[in-house]
Amino acid sequence: MKFRLLTLTAFLSSAISVIAAPGQTSWDFTTEQPDWNKSRHLTAIGSENGLVLDIKGYDSNIGNYNTDIDPVKYPKIKIVYTASGFPGKTNGEIFFTGERTKVFGKAGYFRIPSLICDGKEHTMILDANKDLPAGGRMWFAEKRIKQLRLDLVNQHPGKIVLKKVEFIADEEVGKNSWDFTQKQPAWGSPRNLTMTSTPQGLLLKVTGKDSQIANNKVNINCADFTKVRIVYTAEGFKGKTSGELYFANGSNGFSDRRKFMLPSLVSDGKEHTITLDINKNVPGGARVWLNSKVVNKLRLDMVNEFPGKIVLKKVEFLSAKSVKPITSLEQTNIKKGYFVCLGEQIMPA
Repeated sequence: MKFRLLTLTAFLSSAISVIAAPGQTSWDFTTEQPDWNKSRHLTAIGSENGLVLDIKGYDSNIGNYNTDIDPVKYPKIKIVYTASGFPGKTNGEIFFTGERTKVFGKAGYFRIPSLICDGKEHTMILDANKDLPAGGRMWFAEKRIKQLRLDLVNQHPGKIVLKKVEFIADEEVGKNSWDFTQKQPAWGSPRNLTMTSTPQGLLLKVTGKDSQIANNKVNINCADFTKVRIVYTAEGFKGKTSGELYFANGSNGFSDRRKFMLPSLVSDGKEHTITLDINKNVPGGARVWLNSKVVNKLRLDMVNEFPGKIVLKKVEFLSAKSVKPITSLEQTNIKKGYFVCLGEQIMPA
């Protein structure tokens, strides 16, 4: 089989025939990848086996400054490679920039473990929740990843054949509905309660005030959803209850302003449904929800009271073509003292 040798410069000239798809998340280096056109302290030659990197100096890297990746949806990176010639253990990094941070290093980086230098093919998987020294929040807060710099090794000399770089989607991300009669692993972080999956739903035994569960793997476009439906059974609570559904994104944490207010649960052991509306149940009105743009964290405080038992059956965000404006506070169950926009169309019909 005849080798095709292409330098990074040749990669650029081939851009007419090979164009990166918008939002590309995977690069097979056995073919030309023109967006990976930055290099430092190495030479790069394309071949049918992958991109051959001959490492010449310390802190070598290649870069792609034309990415558009959703960090919440893609928290993991797979790298396939072969390596040889390095005298000992290696270390490296994947640096990134995004909408929030424009300079490499300030946004954080993935830590790359030592490569296996035996000339054989190996695969490593990096996880934003485990492999960022500053924590996964540095990755998720960027909203869109715009640039990548791959420092596979800081040591030299040696040779690497880079075969593939691929961002792996989290299957839990992108959901807007959760049926708790099935296991929902994205929901966890229990506080002042115990949670047990059952065929009837998620059993919550509330043992203290301000109980809660959370999901940090959502990616909800606020403009597409205007209501939330919660199906549950409850028993054992004395008197009325109160609760909240908090929402947040990378730039905003949970707060009393960014939440839906839950009405009192019906504590009779029977199935009931709550429907929350951005116009009626968000203290600051629909604009607080819509201005969040994308929600990637939820915290569900079904009740602030205890003790008692809840079986959570379903949480579902509902879409609507339009939102009818409210015209009076009597149409809401919002507490007094909050600012609410009246008589204004929030979303187009």
